[in-house]
Amino acid sequence: MARRQNQCKRKKTGRVLSGHLHIINEECYRPTFFNCIGTSNIDLTITNNNLLAQVSEWEVSNEDSLSDHNYIQYTIREGGAKTQNINYTNQGTRFIIKEEKLHIFDQNLVKEMCKTVHNEQTEGGTEELDKYLSTKTTTENNLEQHIELISEAIQSACYGTFRKTTTRKKNNNKKTVPWWTDNLTIMRKRVNAYRRLFQRTKNDEKLREDRKKNYGEAKRNYQTEIKKEKLNSWKEYCNVTASTNPWSQVYKLAAWKIRPKSTITTLTKQDGSETRNTKETMKYC
Repeated sequence: MARRQNQCKRKKTGRVLSGHLHIINEECYRPTFFNCIGTSNIDLTITNNNLLAQVSEWEVSNEDSLSDHNYIQYTIREGGAKTQNINYTNQGTRFIIKEEKLHIFDQNLVKEMCKTVHNEQTEGGTEELDKYLSTKTTTENNLEQHIELISEAIQSACYGTFRKTTTRKKNNNKKTVPWWTDNLTIMRKRVNAYRRLFQRTKNDEKLREDRKKNYGEAKRNYQTEIKKEKLNSWKEYCNVTASTNPWSQVYKLAAWKIRPKSTITTLTKQDGSETRNTKETMKYC
């Protein structure tokens, strides 16, 4: 919490809209929108009177969103006691480490490190790689970048060697998409690492441009991989579903036979006030 307070100067805007709605954006050094032209805080988070006191820890996420708009994170307190953090990043991944696979991990780590430092000469093994990294970290002024990339290489080697634990938290109701893969997780973390390095570089223009180029290339590769996995997943779904049931969901989508579900919203009561929840709205339908 102390770290977040140092990053963002939090201050409620206090702006009230019509219809008892409130803007809960807080001052933060990261903008909600940025592109090559400039930056802006055009994205707003709006709530009503009932939820205003329960929303806290509003911030603009540092994770790359593959868009000109950044993710917005906040916490919703439930019943004034428990909290539910709106955060969709994958944290705390654990692996099942077995002794017989440690030599495979060493090999994978060397390969990942060679990819990271763009050094294709892997014949020298760990000793040559260690000398190369030692020279880079002592002669170049990019220690922070080396730490980020080494961390990414270690995680990539773990994903390629060990099995992940299947234990999940009891209150974890987060669902994933069917086309997501471990490789996309690795690529997303690498994109975020390059993005943080680019954003933190302020005084060295040449280094900033180099890091911006690395970030842009990693981002493009990440977007291309997402599109490919989405397309492959959709093709697989259509082939499997059509072979078992020709009148399945795919047929209904193609024939426009799926009707959108109606959304229950608020209603105005006879005294001029509005309904506050679904149960009350259903009563006046």
